[in-house]
Amino acid sequence: MRSSALLFVLLFGAPSLAQTAREATPDAVAFRFARGQMSYAEFDEFIGRVHRRSPQGQRALEHLVKRHFVEAEATRRGIAVSAAEWSAFLSRTRVELEKAKQGKLEEWLAREGIDRASFERLARVDLLLEKLVAQDLGLGANATPTPAQSQLWLGDKTKAVASASVSDPSRFAARIEGEELTVAELGGAVRDLLDRQALLELARDAAVEASVAQEARRRGVLLEAPELDAELARMRADLAEHPRLSGLPFAEYLSQLGHDEASLRVDPNFRTRAWLHALVASQRDAAGWREHYLARRGDFDRALGERRSVAWILCRGAAEGNPLVSRKLPEARAMLVELRARIGRELSFGEAARLHSDHEASREFEGRLGWLTRLSTRAEKAVVDAAFALAPESTSEPLPTRDGYALLRVLGVEPPPGEATMIERVVAYEVSRERAALLQRLKLEPRF
Repeated sequence: MRSSALLFVLLFGAPSLAQTAREATPDAVAFRFARGQMSYAEFDEFIGRVHRRSPQGQRALEHLVKRHFVEAEATRRGIAVSAAEWSAFLSRTRVELEKAKQGKLEEWLAREGIDRASFERLARVDLLLEKLVAQDLGLGANATPTPAQSQLWLGDKTKAVASASVSDPSRFAARIEGEELTVAELGGAVRDLLDRQALLELARDAAVEASVAQEARRRGVLLEAPELDAELARMRADLAEHPRLSGLPFAEYLSQLGHDEASLRVDPNFRTRAWLHALVASQRDAAGWREHYLARRGDFDRALGERRSVAWILCRGAAEGNPLVSRKLPEARAMLVELRARIGRELSFGEAARLHSDHEASREFEGRLGWLTRLSTRAEKAVVDAAFALAPESTSEPLPTRDGYALLRVLGVEPPPGEATMIERVVAYEVSRERAALLQRLKLEPRF
């Protein structure tokens, strides 16, 4: 008899109903931070809200829907996994793990961080799935459906079930067999799909959200339609100036993020950005912000006023002893010296960037980094400083960077705008400073 669909997934990583689970008691602390702590239940709620429309979220939702459907359908048909079938499955699993040189089952579970109870539940669900598929396909008593057959059967059975409306979209993610799946359940399923680094980033975002919300409540700063509208307007402006995405309709851009305007308004990260901006802006009234700007006008105009449209060509190189970068620093510099001599004579800067830059994000856009101020963080400080020292429409000498060497070109210069726009930039700058300070104060202590 062939190994089950579950075992195929465990050993070979194919998409399946059975995802590994890292069980955690809902009330247990997921992480602590400077202003408090967050339980797994609260963390899963946050993850569910963040990933409700993401590819990971849709994948996790699909697995939850399938699991609930399989259990309910098996109950309706009176299908169960007998003790003999379970014992046979465990024997097959142990043999297959040893063949794959994965060691004993208990060792493999410990290595993968899967507790025995979670493994048994997921395995039993997959065995139920095999029995349901075998029954509907008329397979013999000793035949086991392939993973592909099981996936096709499930896809057909659950095609539209998750699209059923729920009573409260802010709390529930889908309706299946008359039962509503909570956003927290979805978050828990997503958590099982993510590695530790991704979870750390989500924990940081959740701690920032909790800290901002706590401070906003303390100071009586509300997050209502005007604040959300203002954050949407800032997103539109950023999109219009993005070196890669300018020209893309805003609705299409949101769609690529898995959002529309309505869903974005309830996205935790979007709301936190809007709330943080509102918090900083509330520190002064309009006259106070004007006074703040005018008191340091020279400094602000120099740091935030003039903007430069900058492109670059990065050539990665490393000092001796770095096994991850084959090209050495002198080689990287020599390559750019040669390339610089060809620019303007044989090819344009944009063509050179497309053909030769090692910076993947900007390469296909002719090396464009977008509009920078002297305080921009889109590029490292050495690059920004060099860009503001460079004459417009000229190409720099090879510039040392943290990744090797780079050529820079200033494509355009925009002088300081009017007072109203400068005050907006000053507020945005103070918001970025406040977020950086908040991250420094978080003191995140994960328990996962």
